[in-house]
Amino acid sequence: MEEQPGATEEQPGATDEQSAESPWKARLRRLASYPFRLGPPGPNDTSTPFGGLAKVHVLSSVGDSLVVVALAGSVFVSVSLNAARGRTAIGLICTVLPFAVVGPFIGPVIDRVRGGRRFIVFLTAIGRMAACLMMSAWIHSLLLFPAAFLSLVCSKTYAVTKASLVPGAVDSDKDLVRANARLAVGSSIFTSIAAVFGGIVYKLFGSHALLDFDVLVFAATAGLSLHLLSGVRELPRPDQGPLLGEQLAQSPTAKRARRTLAGVVGSIRGGPRPPIPHELALAQVAMAGMRSVAGFLTALVVFDFRAQHAPVIWYGLVAVASVGGNFGGALLAPTLRDRVSERRLMTSAAVVIAATAIGVTRMASLHRRPAALILAIVVGLGASVAKTAFDATVQRVAPDSDRSRLFARFESIFQLVWVVGALIPTLFDIPLLPGFIIVAVTVIGTSAVFLVGMARSHSDPAPSESTRSESVSPVAPSSPESPLLPAPAPTSDS
Repeated sequence: MEEQPGATEEQPGATDEQSAESPWKARLRRLASYPFRLGPPGPNDTSTPFGGLAKVHVLSSVGDSLVVVALAGSVFVSVSLNAARGRTAIGLICTVLPFAVVGPFIGPVIDRVRGGRRFIVFLTAIGRMAACLMMSAWIHSLLLFPAAFLSLVCSKTYAVTKASLVPGAVDSDKDLVRANARLAVGSSIFTSIAAVFGGIVYKLFGSHALLDFDVLVFAATAGLSLHLLSGVRELPRPDQGPLLGEQLAQSPTAKRARRTLAGVVGSIRGGPRPPIPHELALAQVAMAGMRSVAGFLTALVVFDFRAQHAPVIWYGLVAVASVGGNFGGALLAPTLRDRVSERRLMTSAAVVIAATAIGVTRMASLHRRPAALILAIVVGLGASVAKTAFDATVQRVAPDSDRSRLFARFESIFQLVWVVGALIPTLFDIPLLPGFIIVAVTVIGTSAVFLVGMARSHSDPAPSESTRSESVSPVAPSSPESPLLPAPAPTSDS
């Protein structure tokens, strides 16, 4: 209790400084620091491991946003109306291709490099910096495609690595949803600002100048990642064979070589993979349903508006509604998590989306465009809340040694179902009303699988608690999935 007055002596100093400021300026400082802190505002609220991760994430997101704006006049989107469906389908399929690299190859590599996740963040920034240089030189050439592919691979690799670093930037599992939500809030705010800035630069100077500027953004991301992420702890990974289901060699060098080689070979041939905990296996079904309807609704609205010759303002309104829904979901998620579990967050989000989809089909007196606007807000909000809850569940349940590859696998699945959902209205002419019904049926079906599966596993709450403590332990745990792992592996490292 003697230290408590000392702690409060700094606070009066801080409050005296703030009292010297005008109230609106102090409020502005609190709002500006919101995405970079987990607790209440303070003098050093952004100088924490999470603050460093949040700053790097904002820079990385801004860089990706500028790439999208810079490509606005490229061969990706400069398509005629008649060729829109076919070219859009090809573009959607291309967005899945990076996961063919990130899922089977890069995810396992991230898990195997000791203390390497921070270095992977550095490498992904360097890779995107090089991609921007190439895209700037080849903006009107077909060589733009391999450069853009490199940028996408690096961007998806960063997303997987960032999600794996979050548990090392928080003090408690209870902060995981809050941390994921704050990262999403910061990303939404700064990417929106960057998109406006990028649009102005693009109109005035073109794609070349914007991509050249983006090189500086990614260079700053790379440089700051080495400094700002130094406080993010990475749990020690015991040299354990269960990651690949192989018996460990006695020599440490041979052991690491065998693990790495088996990881590459196993990825190519679809070999042994870490088992997915039961809770995550069910949660990914519900999350996949919401991701698929997000892609479906996006393409449904775009092509229906085109067919109906809707004014351009409606495209903008739906886009703002979707982004606003995602932003609102990220703001709401921490507050909701304080009251309910991640499991109930995901279930509630699915129920709200399904109920809204059913409700808008009853809006016969209104034009379908306002109904699409309402559903876009709710889908964005629900999917955002569910995603923060799902990420927190993976970060809590998955062992640290398997976390990156599991995130890579889940992100690959979610991107695939998003593309499949978007391809349906892209290839087939579907009016808005039947599309709304498809959204409701899809979300109800996938969430029902999740609810029924969790209801059947009556003993799930007890294992989840043990898994939570075991996933944080630096020692190889006897986790719920350990019966599937070779018995000698945990003891050969000791």
